[in-house]
Amino acid sequence: MRRPGSLLIFVGLMAWAGYMTSCVPARKFQDTENALKEKQDSLRIVLSNYRDCREDVAYMEKQINQIKEDMEALQRDTARMAREYNQLQKMNENLNTLYEKVIEQNKELLKNSNLEREKLALELNEKEKMLNEKSLELERKAELLSEKEAELEKKDKSIAALREGLEAREEKVKQLERMIAEKDSAVNNLRRKMEEALTGFNESDLSVVKKNGKVYVSMSDKLLFKSGSWELGENGKSALKQIADVMNKNPEIEILIEGHTDSIPVRPGACVKDNWDLSVMRATSVVRILEDYGVDPRRLLPAGRADYYPVASNRDAAGRAKNRRTEIILSPRLNKIMNLLEGKDK
Repeated sequence: MRRPGSLLIFVGLMAWAGYMTSCVPARKFQDTENALKEKQDSLRIVLSNYRDCREDVAYMEKQINQIKEDMEALQRDTARMAREYNQLQKMNENLNTLYEKVIEQNKELLKNSNLEREKLALELNEKEKMLNEKSLELERKAELLSEKEAELEKKDKSIAALREGLEAREEKVKQLERMIAEKDSAVNNLRRKMEEALTGFNESDLSVVKKNGKVYVSMSDKLLFKSGSWELGENGKSALKQIADVMNKNPEIEILIEGHTDSIPVRPGACVKDNWDLSVMRATSVVRILEDYGVDPRRLLPAGRADYYPVASNRDAAGRAKNRRTEIILSPRLNKIMNLLEGKDK
């Protein structure tokens, strides 16, 4: 399924108060476009944070495995030292037995008895010292094992919290994907309805295409206006009537009307100053007709593009004819997607 890249809303110039007044920039449209770009950046950040969380979980699980290996090694060392401790105790018992035997023998031996006794006592002291050292080491190992167990419990809690956050982000991404899919479906349905409504018009004068997640209805100036004029003819009004019927049945669609001209300058003494004026006046004329046909004026936004967005070369008559056009750009409202990105989805 194709997803929209940038969700552009073009802000145009406000409607002229009369034929000779100057044009005003469509600031509301520009602000909306900037806000949408910021929300798209927020979506990319959500997806980036989602990937980072998955990497953190993998890293924590690797640490847990390492801690478990260390614990197993400590347990093996503890068991080994316990065996050694038992062996030392056994040795101590043997020494005690030997010591008692020596005492008995010393009673019979009058010579060298003191030297033998001191030697055995010294050996016994050394063994006891070694036994004490092993006992202390065993205690330190037990303390270290307890610390590792506490650290493992802390890591488990941290991973549980990360998983919970990851699941919440995954659900938010799924909601965004569903909303984007619904928007694409709405755009495709709108394009189909508009094509069905305009089947009776010449394809060279009128076209309906889907682009950048929006529906573009492009109408030639020959269909709508006389040369250099912004007065709508009957054929143009008929086409706009069909378009207005579709718009009125889809009140959730936002509407931008853009006027375009070729690069030929306006004749001196004309009722408009230049191509900027002409493009704005034509867009405004279309807006007024759509309003007459029942379209809510709060959904309408006229804009003039002059000759700065050509679709063909202005070097020949055929190219200039294609450039002299009025485009009605239809796009579904993105309130749900923007609210979700701002955390207002509840």
